Amino acid sequence: MEKPEPPKKAKSNIIEQSTAYTTPPNGGLRAWLQVAGSFFLFFNSWGTVNTYGAFQTYYEIGLLKAQSRSDISWIGAIQAFLLLLIGVIAGPLYDSGYFYILIITGSALIVVGFMALSVCTSYWQVLLAQAFCIGLGNGCLYIPSVAIIPQYFSSRRPIAIAIAASGSSLGGVLYPIIFRQLQPRIGFGWATRALGLIVLVTTVFSLCVMRVRQIPKHKRVLAESSAFKEIPYTLFCVAMFFGYIGLFNPIFYIEAYAIHKHAVGEPLAFYLVSILNAASVPGRIIPGLLAPRFGPLNILLASAIISGILALCWIAITDSGGLIAFAVLYGFFSGAFVALPAVALTALTPNLETLGTRLGSGASFPEVHATSAENHRVADRSTPLIDSPNEYLGPTSFTSVFVEHGDCFELEDTNRTSEIRRDSAPDPQVDTPLVQLGARILSQLPEERDCSTLFSSHINPNDGWIRLAGRHALDRMWDAFRPALRRRLEEDMLETATILTRNSKTPLQKKQDPQAWLTSFTGTQMRWETIGILYTYWACGAISSSSESQAVARYCQGHPYVTNTKQLMARFKHCAFLCIDLCKQLGSVNLLFVYLLYKHNILEGILSGDKSFSHWTQHGELVAVTTSLGLHREHSTETETISLQHELKRRLYAAVFNIDKVISTFTGRPPLLSQAYSSTRLPLDLSDDALLSGNLPSAAAQLDPNGWNTDNQIYSTTILRSRTSFARVRHEILELLEGSMDNLADGSVDKAMKLKQRTHDTYTQLPSIIQFSESELSNTNVPGYILYAQILTRLECLLSLFLLERLLKRHHIVTEQDLVEVSHEMLDLTLIFWKKKDRFVGLYADFEWLTMSYAVPASGILCLQLLRQATHPHSYQTRLPRSAIIQNLSLLVLCLDWIETEASCRSMVSFIRRILSRSLDRILDPDPLGAEQLQSVRSLLNDELLQYPHLELLNTFGWVDWDGGVSG
Repeated sequence: MEKPEPPKKAKSNIIEQSTAYTTPPNGGLRAWLQVAGSFFLFFNSWGTVNTYGAFQTYYEIGLLKAQSRSDISWIGAIQAFLLLLIGVIAGPLYDSGYFYILIITGSALIVVGFMALSVCTSYWQVLLAQAFCIGLGNGCLYIPSVAIIPQYFSSRRPIAIAIAASGSSLGGVLYPIIFRQLQPRIGFGWATRALGLIVLVTTVFSLCVMRVRQIPKHKRVLAESSAFKEIPYTLFCVAMFFGYIGLFNPIFYIEAYAIHKHAVGEPLAFYLVSILNAASVPGRIIPGLLAPRFGPLNILLASAIISGILALCWIAITDSGGLIAFAVLYGFFSGAFVALPAVALTALTPNLETLGTRLGSGASFPEVHATSAENHRVADRSTPLIDSPNEYLGPTSFTSVFVEHGDCFELEDTNRTSEIRRDSAPDPQVDTPLVQLGARILSQLPEERDCSTLFSSHINPNDGWIRLAGRHALDRMWDAFRPALRRRLEEDMLETATILTRNSKTPLQKKQDPQAWLTSFTGTQMRWETIGILYTYWACGAISSSSESQAVARYCQGHPYVTNTKQLMARFKHCAFLCIDLCKQLGSVNLLFVYLLYKHNILEGILSGDKSFSHWTQHGELVAVTTSLGLHREHSTETETISLQHELKRRLYAAVFNIDKVISTFTGRPPLLSQAYSSTRLPLDLSDDALLSGNLPSAAAQLDPNGWNTDNQIYSTTILRSRTSFARVRHEILELLEGSMDNLADGSVDKAMKLKQRTHDTYTQLPSIIQFSESELSNTNVPGYILYAQILTRLECLLSLFLLERLLKRHHIVTEQDLVEVSHEMLDLTLIFWKKKDRFVGLYADFEWLTMSYAVPASGILCLQLLRQATHPHSYQTRLPRSAIIQNLSLLVLCLDWIETEASCRSMVSFIRRILSRSLDRILDPDPLGAEQLQSVRSLLNDELLQYPHLELLNTFGWVDWDGGVSG
């Protein structure tokens, strides 16, 4: 008997090779070790793909919250697409003997992908790490996990492949649960590293036990086109394409369907997927046992029929028991679709040396569906969980005809039906990252005594909301949740967050009774909007506190990453931002949400600067939400209406309208709210106590005919009404300036003169209590907030006059005298905050904005006039109090130096300070300014002013014609 030729050694010793196909052992330890190795390859290929749903939810509210859900969904879609597409290349590579290289490459890509993912901070980084790196790794593992088993099994091949394929089910069960459990406890980075470690350990096991029994005789081609000439092979691939279209729909949509049909809550809805995957384990193994007797194609046919019938029955299921039964049955009977296709393809492959290539080509058929299904599965949740019922659509909207003729279309019944459907919505996601995020927000709350201290530390005369309601919300929060908030245990935080999430998912009712209104968003009815507003109050309190504050010290001691008041403010501001994000996710858009956006944007200005891009874009969002709720519109039938909800709306809109003009003036950008589209009247000048008294008509009857209080008091609404009155005039001034910067349009001079007169009239018509008086400065009994309100109101008037005088002077309509006098008064009034800062404790955070908005523009004009006076003392005609102005400019330099240490834009403050210092040096120098000195001043301005184009309206330094100023 002739001895068989011993196998030749290949150039690479990475794998065992033989030159001829031998009969599979069909069992034995080594063969079953291949099954175990393939099991873990399935576990780490399809298993990691099935985990993406957990990542999608986290990305939406965490790492990638700035991206749309559709953008985020492409990460998982590309990952699944590459798993199947790479099979086209991996198959021929496997057939060419590169088994180990594929396993090593795939394992390394997945592990490196998870490690890289753990440090990703932006969308493109996550896309590269998870979609491409992990997706390519998945594709490298998939084909070898299937193709190696036929080398070791013949009659037991179906059961062996079925057991191996069940690894993907187990991965689909375990990986999402592991990520969801670890991420809240140890953070996203370490949770993904833990997944990477699991991949590393399990794939190393596969590398250690898996061996290839044969090598190819010939070099393989990349694609075997002749396979598609075989009708059985082609028909099978087409059949599997349509089979996968039907197979994955219930798997992808069972969670969303359960919630949409109100059959189960979110926790059980999530575990329905796990139940389905768990049932798929025996659903893959048992068909593998039956396939040798009945044939794999017959088993697949039976699986398709039963799965189709179950999918039709799925439509009629409306309760939790039915959905659980469906998940178990569908998971079981659909399991054959994953386990047996490889068995059938093996039977349809005459030469097993090309098995890898055929498996890769066959797997590429369903790849397009895998991409679209994954993308649609997550994109279908691209809208908030609840749409806002408060949406405003104007008279030109597509619904205007129906609204105008509502009696004909029975709109009232439609609205009631919509509200009923909304109220019957299921409980929110109590165990998803929404609630987990809420628990982390609650864990950042200060201690009870510190909550009160920080709330009281900030004195805000400009508060556009009801401060009493904020105080009430704080007290009721501790009354309702004191035990849980004191313990700070994870389960307590999750339970409390669940309550708040459920409350926020319910529309906020427009209660007219003050106590009913307060109860609707405080205590046990606390909402995320309320928590966010409290965080903004604490943030303002933190920035207004001294570094020696016990409340600040205690918080810093418990949170090592917070070391000073500014970091504490930033921490609280971030928590408020997360509350905003939660409200968006839950569709909780109402007056409270608008006020939360308003307060948060003020904090953004303090932290990042009023000219920052983030401040401007957040202001745009505030305006967008304001108009989407219709706060800018008030019907003529409502103008005389006096009610709690009307006053809340008017207060809030006045605050937003005013801040819009403040930001527009400071940055030189067009205002986003137009007076032409605003019909909401000014709020009544009522105290918070009167507004919440329950007898609003009686309190309103005590006001004067113009809506001002007759108590000779300054309330927050007194300041708000005053500033908004000037903001209405300012809007017209800004429109005039925008069209007349270079050339005066027709009628511009007349309009400017009328606006000057309106500005003066607006100030004189204000109550005397809000008008500034020099005598108040020497009276130490006058509270600081009274002085603040009086000075701020006068500064608003002066700034409008300042803009108009500059415009008229620029076009040589008027002399410089009025501009100089306005500038001098602006600078003198603003410096009161610096000179008497002890009387404005709690308002220091406003000093930078006050100085840059009022003092700095005035100082530019005054510096120019002093330079002209110094160089041409005989021809200079303008009356100029030289000594007083120089003293004020010197004080301004000191003030800027003090502000610079904590300024949000230190470079800009430093620039202005240097300009003023240099100008004072020139002014006080007895020698006349020569050409060289003038060129020095001009060079400094030209080099640095280009950095601050946002100061177009207020940047008087940019308008200084140094040559003309000195010579003229």
